[in-house]
Amino acid sequence: MMFRKSAIFAFAVLTTCMMLTGCSSGPDAEIPKDIEELDKLTVIPKDAEPTHEIDFNQEASFGETEDVIVGGIMDVTVDEQGRVYIADGDQNVIHMYESSADYIRKLGKEGKGPGEFTMVNLMRHDETQLYALDIRQQRINVFDLESLEFSHAISLSQEGDGRKELSSASPGAYYLRDNGNLLVSFKESMAAEQEGDSERSVLYYLMDQEGNILSDKLLEQRTDEYIMDQSGEMRLFMTPPYARRSMLATGPDNKIYTNWSEHFLVKQYNTDGEYQQAIYYPYSQSSLDISNVVKDYDSKRFKDLLRNADNPGTWPAVNSMSVDGQSRLWISTYTDDDSIYRWWIISEDGDLLAQFDWPKEERIEAIENGKLFARKTDEETGVERIVRYGIEMSEAD
Repeated sequence: MMFRKSAIFAFAVLTTCMMLTGCSSGPDAEIPKDIEELDKLTVIPKDAEPTHEIDFNQEASFGETEDVIVGGIMDVTVDEQGRVYIADGDQNVIHMYESSADYIRKLGKEGKGPGEFTMVNLMRHDETQLYALDIRQQRINVFDLESLEFSHAISLSQEGDGRKELSSASPGAYYLRDNGNLLVSFKESMAAEQEGDSERSVLYYLMDQEGNILSDKLLEQRTDEYIMDQSGEMRLFMTPPYARRSMLATGPDNKIYTNWSEHFLVKQYNTDGEYQQAIYYPYSQSSLDISNVVKDYDSKRFKDLLRNADNPGTWPAVNSMSVDGQSRLWISTYTDDDSIYRWWIISEDGDLLAQFDWPKEERIEAIENGKLFARKTDEETGVERIVRYGIEMSEAD
């Protein structure tokens, strides 16, 4: 991997000879039959080369100040003005910063009243409002971005809706629509999975600002894989780091993108949940050494559970997926190097635009307004901050 260093720290794109070689030295993978049979499938060639080079230049840092303490960072979002919002899971507040990194104020506080949080989590925004999930209270607190005051709350609980499939399902992620409605996920409970006869699902519905469901089921995904231990007095459920996961992201025009992390395969759906096309790359998965996974746990029960569970022998292909304002896919993949993820930027049409490596310890939180925002930990103090990088893309030679 090649790095450039100057007065500001920057990550540089990999050299061409290192690109697109996958993570293993094995032969090119064949396309699985179920993927090959997909309608409107675009396959990125194994030997494809990026059309652009990419650089990242550090511009600003957001976090603790002399007067403000920031606890555990749960989520980050950035509005159209470049103002940065950090959800603080220790204090259950939202810290708000100017684009210049000057601190503005806190939004919300800990509690159960209007505009208060018991566990602040996932944030979204549109042009006029900031949305922040309180997963324990199963509601979204909404703040006006002009007055910076609490506006209203959206209840995600569907206990009285009458839909059988939601009777034991819990709300989770949500995504904003251009018309103010939300796409909300509901995960079926463990009770829905009876001795392996059926698998739980994640169900997606449209919801309005009053918390009313407006649609039939729009999409359905598999739940994340898990392993279970029944040897103790209480059953233990664990999602290992190598578990295969379902991912969903939304882009401009309310388009929906999904992935099952086993494969580098992205399916695109329109606003009504109708399949449109898919993009696939035959990625060579990294081998999994379970001993390296076990050493990261202190609990003997967790260690034993990991050692005794069946494991797939490889890491998944995909670690994360997001879509920027230009409908470009940003996908990170596992590599043989435990310290980095390999990132891919792909156009909506399936063109490989750029590729770069990024340290796992500096988690990329958001790509907004042509900027990249990553979580970085100070090596001396252990304090986490959000660092903004400018993105420079130029056509490859």
